[in-house]
This record gives sequence, C-alpha cells and structure tokens, in this order.
Amino acid sequence: MNLKKLVIYSIILINLLIIVTAFENIQKINLLNGKNNVTFGDSFRPTYVKDFIKLYPEIQTITFKENKKTIGYVNFLNGLGQNFILKPTKIYEITTSKNISINTQ
Repeated sequence: MNLKKLVIYSIILINLLIIVTAFENIQKINLLNGKNNVTFGDSFRPTYVKDFIKLYPEIQTITFKENKKTIGYVNFLNGLGQNFILKPTKIYEITTSKNISINTQ
C-alpha cells in the first residue's frame, strides 16, 4: 500500500514540475509606456494585428516599414489602418499607453 502511494505521489509531483517548467518557458516582452521597437522570436505564431491588440488594449499603434513605406494600425474606433499579420523576426514599432508585458508564444 505504501509503495502504491509513493508511486502516485511521484507521478503527481513529476506532472507538477512539467507544468511549472512549461509556464517558465513562456517568453514575454516588456513594453514601456511610449514607443518600443520589438522583434518577435521564431516561436511567435503569426497573428493579425487587430486580434493582437484585442489581447492588449493598452497598445495604441503598431507599425513596420516595408519597401521604404510605413504600414500601421491604430487602436482607435475599432481600429484604423491595415489589418496586417504580425510575423516572427520582423521589426515592429509598438506604442503603448502604459507599461505592459506581452506573451510571445
């Protein structure tokens, strides 16, 4: 009986350690109030900017440069601008209304 309990407790402990390790591996980017230059890592899943801003309403604008042209999205009146896809390894300028942390996975 004691061996059975030990095995069950060991399995529970191992599962808890796996869960804690998974949460520690979540990558976050801290954004300061104002303009921030951000590059998402390879593990970032491409996301439409409108959906991303819904997750982080403190974001005011997201812009990037392409072919000497600035493309952007403004979080105002349900969104203004092009609803482009945020992709990994691209540089974005993100303006926020306060300090926030965003998950990049």
